[in-house]
Amino acid sequence: MDLTDERLEKLTVDDQEMFVPSAVGWEALWEVPRLAGHKLPVPDLLRKKVGRNAQYPDLVSALGFAWDRTHFYELVKFDDELYRVFVEAVVCDSCGHRAVASATPGVMEIYWGAKDETAARERCYSLPSQSCNACMKLLERRRTVWQVNDDE
Repeated sequence: MDLTDERLEKLTVDDQEMFVPSAVGWEALWEVPRLAGHKLPVPDLLRKKVGRNAQYPDLVSALGFAWDRTHFYELVKFDDELYRVFVEAVVCDSCGHRAVASATPGVMEIYWGAKDETAARERCYSLPSQSCNACMKLLERRRTVWQVNDDE
């Protein structure tokens, strides 16, 4: 897929250009997993992540470039701004409760490609930390800034 394709929305996060394919755009990328001549990293895994993220309006799945390679980025909307996160199912160290999905700014690779990685990380770490939905203790080991739980 070419970067001028109408199925791509262009946006800028932390002074890095990113591309958000539409649902039809993602399908085209699954058929031919190349963006601007660059291979997508692990298309089968990305397909699962994109499908999961599409369930939540606060999450955005994007693609971008760093070191002449395509990278997958997960973004969370907070107060009409987008922040880099890594989406997973965090487990509370205190009670063992597992969120359905959660987002952490604590994975270093998510900042690759930002004009200033340190400033991007500080911006994302400025988001408020969340507590476990079950025991209400702060999720500290895996800092969580967004989550979905079964009872929500």
